[in-house]
Amino acid sequence: MDPIFQSIATRDIHTLVALCETAEHDYALASLDTFPAVSQSSASASLAEGTSGSPSSPTHTNEPAQPNDSQQTPLLSDPNIYTLLQLAHLIQHDYPSARFVAKRAPFASHTPELLAATEVASRLWAEDPQCSVFEAMDAFAWSEPTGVLVQMLRDAERQRQLALMERAYVSVRIAVVAGRLGMQAEEVEALISGRGWKFDDAHAMPPPLPVLGVSTEANSVEAAPGPGLDELANLSRMIVHMESL
Repeated sequence: MDPIFQSIATRDIHTLVALCETAEHDYALASLDTFPAVSQSSASASLAEGTSGSPSSPTHTNEPAQPNDSQQTPLLSDPNIYTLLQLAHLIQHDYPSARFVAKRAPFASHTPELLAATEVASRLWAEDPQCSVFEAMDAFAWSEPTGVLVQMLRDAERQRQLALMERAYVSVRIAVVAGRLGMQAEEVEALISGRGWKFDDAHAMPPPLPVLGVSTEANSVEAAPGPGLDELANLSRMIVHMESL
């Protein structure tokens, strides 16, 4: 199995990013070898003609120049590399790197799938309403390897939104949660019940956040560490010294 496809199958995003960046670098280096190189003897002859008093007249021909294979500008890399790399950065929540992938991708790599991935990325880093992000994901028919990454991004973004709502709300309407996650109300209940949410009619209550210094076990309280006597003595001496200045 191709290492890139294998990393997608195993959901190893860190390895996928490294493989895609290496492939892009290798393709770029290979493309440099296709440009015609000027030999040192040719350069010396041209310089001698320019400095001599009687430069040779140019030779004209009626036949148009035929480009050879070495003068063809190659495609820098497989277009899928940029799509996979951009989606991998989005899964890692690395929006600056995902934006730079969209900027440096050559024009020949602007496939419909890359443009669709860039549309999803632009809605994420523009902080559009989250439902529009999921709408952009559902609006395109992704290919098999890319579709796996899109599903991973969809799951990661939903988990991130749930974590934010758990910090922001004590009680929230299920319709609001469904809108933020781009899901139906029935699907939302099945998803958030596994995270410890409670339901009351049309509302959902996130689990309480753990309190700093308090253990999650019942009737077990940990005292938060505080300054000792030595630290207080040093602080007192510092205050006395500052007041004496």
